[in-house]
Amino acid sequence: PDRPGDATLRLADLRGRRVAVLGAGREGLSAARLLAQRLETNASVLGESEAPPEIRDALAQLAGIELHISADAFSDLSAYDVAIRSPGLSIHRSELVHARAEGVTFTSLTDLFLAEHADDLVIAVTGTKGKSTTASLIGLALEASGLPTVVAGNIGTPVFDADPEGRARAFVVEVSSYQASDLRSGPSIAVLTCLHPEHLDWHGGLDAYYDDKLNLLRRAKSAVVLDGTCVEARRRTEGLAARRFFFAVEEGIHEKGGVIFDRSRPLGRVDELPLRGAHNVSNVCAALGVASWLERDLAAAWRGITGYLGLPHRQREIAARDGIRFIDDSL
Repeated sequence: PDRPGDATLRLADLRGRRVAVLGAGREGLSAARLLAQRLETNASVLGESEAPPEIRDALAQLAGIELHISADAFSDLSAYDVAIRSPGLSIHRSELVHARAEGVTFTSLTDLFLAEHADDLVIAVTGTKGKSTTASLIGLALEASGLPTVVAGNIGTPVFDADPEGRARAFVVEVSSYQASDLRSGPSIAVLTCLHPEHLDWHGGLDAYYDDKLNLLRRAKSAVVLDGTCVEARRRTEGLAARRFFFAVEEGIHEKGGVIFDRSRPLGRVDELPLRGAHNVSNVCAALGVASWLERDLAAAWRGITGYLGLPHRQREIAARDGIRFIDDSL
């Protein structure tokens, strides 16, 4: 259920409102730029600790944006109509719960983006692990199949900064549990890589963590794509319309005997992939599952994926010497 103080907002709804940006990090800067440059709306950026010098300097260049740093920056939000929450700030914090109860409307860059792109193709990827790799693979698969695509969100690029030239016809957005927790808008397709216990302090417990993360899937418009071998994911998504499974041998995109199939049709061999590990085979199946749902050319999508070396620090092979392979898995 929606929480009090949440509302579906679009960018135009922020004009003329008293807006607070909660968090003086990368997303806070992106929100401030959006307000100052695109909406010409004044806002306060609130932070509990000093902003990095480059962010502080960038904020100082924005007309109508004020930066306020104090240990109790979020204790009283009564002067504002709308608060744009940065992901690291828990929705369960007492100050935010109180502000909601007092009538402050909360939103986030992710929610604003989904509302603003309600008629566009947006694929949102969440899961305890594998989000960044899977989002990257989906982007490569769709781009290789002829669909101009950008990848943004929790992977590192704030959503409104990802497509400055307006070339994209599809958006792949990585969504953390922090970002999914209070969404009111949804993507076209939601992808779930896996579910395991994590971030329990932020969410307030295991069930709250799963519920906050699955909020994204409940809001998907056309399809929910998930790992069919994850018992917890299958159990907790029962009843959701248009579920589509990957990695499960009996249906959809799956792996068997070192070959990845689309049902009975072989697409390629696992040993063609630079990525290693069963978890990465699952990630590849997720990307191809999305491409299949969108009726893209799977042969082209496979070619796009087979050139992907992976993200830094995630089981990436960096050298081989005297028969020893060196793997950077420091993440």
